[in-house]
Amino acid sequence: MNDFHVRTVDDDASIRDWQYAHNLIVPGDVLSLDDVRARAGRNHMEVAYLCDVLIGSPTCAPI
Repeated sequence: MNDFHVRTVDDDASIRDWQYAHNLIVPGDVLSLDDVRARAGRNHMEVAYLCDVLIGSPTCAPI
């Protein structure tokens, strides 16, 4: 059974998860929820889970 899944940041729960992961990984660039919402409007952002545990926050920015 594969318990790994990725979902697009598209609601308050996924925005909070993405924010948590980002702020943990990049403590020198702490983002507020409003910052993350603005960023989600410009980039494709996802959250990755293993079972129900958040394990990553991939982001693709337009070039």
